[in-house]
Amino acid sequence: MQNLCEFIFHNVGQGLFYSGKINDLNFIYDCGSENYKNIKKAVTEFITYLKGKIRIDLLILSHLHYDHVSGLELLLKKCEIETVILPYIALEERLLIAVRWNYLKQEWYFNFLNNPTQYFEGHGVKRIIYVTAENDDYWENSDNQFGDHDSKLSIKLIKSRKAFENNLKSLKVDIYNHYGKIEYRNIWVFNLHCFEVNIEIMQKFKSELKREKLYNIENIKDLILDNENRKKLKECYQKVV
Repeated sequence: MQNLCEFIFHNVGQGLFYSGKINDLNFIYDCGSENYKNIKKAVTEFITYLKGKIRIDLLILSHLHYDHVSGLELLLKKCEIETVILPYIALEERLLIAVRWNYLKQEWYFNFLNNPTQYFEGHGVKRIIYVTAENDDYWENSDNQFGDHDSKLSIKLIKSRKAFENNLKSLKVDIYNHYGKIEYRNIWVFNLHCFEVNIEIMQKFKSELKREKLYNIENIKDLILDNENRKKLKECYQKVV
């Protein structure tokens, strides 16, 4: 039987929106642009091409910068997303991302950065997989089918043993490190890789945030949109780099 494959790099300017269809598997890799008009047009055309409300089996996000996720809100309103895979990014890193994009008027984006799990659950995503950059010293065979026995994808990654934020504790969430692969019915393989940030700098930055009482915030948006707190946040980072 011949496999039917189609891959599209959508024209969005600065950013990335890439979609693929392999037989009955629909997937998207990133969905954003620095120019919102571009990504809105591309997502709308994509939905029209696929004839209305559709199911996306797999959404992969390479990172959380606005120009790679700015189309999420529209995409999630129009599509049913089965599984999202994204890198695990600690709160202190997400704060730095938020500072970079603090001029935006997009409240949903700061809510997304504040708690990606809650954001995706609120939009009906059935499964959320975080991938870490950790380098475990051990290997363990892992062939974890998710979904029912007819699931299209097979997760072959190693479970992470690290301790993570409370907002990741959900029945819909799994955390793996980036060893291994994701397979689609022995036809296609997705290999994942996460670059590890400078741990020493991030730990020092986290300590500075705690000292300034900026770490245990309820919402990133409230911190980023406050001029005084945003100034303190930048000063904390400048002390450690």
